[in-house]
Order: sequence, then structure tokens, then C-alpha cells
Amino acid sequence: MFRSLLDAAPGLEDPEGGLGPEIKGGVALALTEFAAAIRAFARLIRADAQPGQSHLPEVSAVREALDGLREARARITDLVLIDDNPVRQELNFALLTTIKRLLTELDLEERLRRQTTARHPALPRIIRRR
Repeated sequence: MFRSLLDAAPGLEDPEGGLGPEIKGGVALALTEFAAAIRAFARLIRADAQPGQSHLPEVSAVREALDGLREARARITDLVLIDDNPVRQELNFALLTTIKRLLTELDLEERLRRQTTARHPALPRIIRRR
């Protein structure tokens, strides 16, 4: 993630001409939401390792964190629409791509589908037949 952000913004080393306060706020929000999502997902994985317990609090925390990531994505999308600087737009697109990747990786429904398939390999075939 950091490599793609650095690659996207080679001309932003100049503190005067680089990022404006809106972009800095968007990046800060995105990084904060990344961290929250990864922490929540880690707690869910730890809870999964303890069978027989309810994982509802962890699932709720992941859903909340993913909502925060979607909010960060919306804010950055708004920045792309109003900022015509190509260097900053490239940075914003890199952030949007990274957020999309993280949302895909932490998708709860896809995770549940993979777990169900791993536990019951014939289940997807049975469901498709119906």
C-alpha cells in the first residue's frame, strides 16, 4: 500500500506545493480506517480460533470498520472530482485502489462462503442444483 502511494506521488516531497489540507485529511482518514479495519479483522480471526463462542461482537466491529473505509472512499472520490492536479489525482486513485483491495480482502460474506465451502465441500454443488 505504501509503495503504491509513494509511486503515485513522486512530486509531493515539496511541503509547500504538495498536498493541501483536504488531501492530507483524506489520507489521514483512509489510514485511520485501514488500521481500524485490520485490527477488527484480526480480532475476528482470533475469535474464530476459539470455537463455540459467539463472534457477533467481532463481526459487528468488522462491519463498522468496513463502513468507515467506505466513508473514506467516498471522501477521496469527492476530492478526485474537485482536484484537477494530476499528481494529486494519481495519489487519490492509488488510495481508492488500496481501499478497494482492502474491502475485497475483508469482505465478510466472501469469507463466510469460503469457510462454508471448506467445511462442507459439496454444499456449493448442492445449492447450485436447487
